[in-house]
Amino acid sequence: MPKNQLTTNQFQIETEDSPIGAVIDFLDKNLKEFSADFVKRKSESDKIDEDFISRQLEMFLQRRIRDELFRIIGNPEYSDNSKRKPDFGFWLFEDRNQFGFTKAFFELEAKILPTGSRDYVKGSYGGIERFKKGHHGKGLPESAMVGYVQKETCSHWHTKINKWINDLIQ
Repeated sequence: MPKNQLTTNQFQIETEDSPIGAVIDFLDKNLKEFSADFVKRKSESDKIDEDFISRQLEMFLQRRIRDELFRIIGNPEYSDNSKRKPDFGFWLFEDRNQFGFTKAFFELEAKILPTGSRDYVKGSYGGIERFKKGHHGKGLPESAMVGYVQKETCSHWHTKINKWINDLIQ
């Protein structure tokens, strides 16, 4: 199968030509555009927290999803084994029953960077930890996290997060 490539500052992800690959391609294109659009539109009075940015991102992505085979639902209401919910669920358009979509095939969790601690990775709000414990993405072959970078650069956070992970492995 053909592969799709997502290239960011210092790393590259290859995905098969599949619904997950389509989501990666969609996010690769639209997250870059969202970032520029969000900075341009936000006002000084906006309360800039994770939920606010996620809702803005959801509205931005919904306007661009017309021809895709999947749909996005922000903060999906289902949860397999906890009250914790990922920020976004991606459903195949045809994978729905009479009451709506059945189960996401891909989930996305978002965290603001910098956080007050290592919340991107570990802790009661730890994004990666939620995937590892099955609170998010349970039974899914792939899911993802996105960082809302507020200070420093993507490269800085890539290095720092990998260090946090390596420290936890030790």
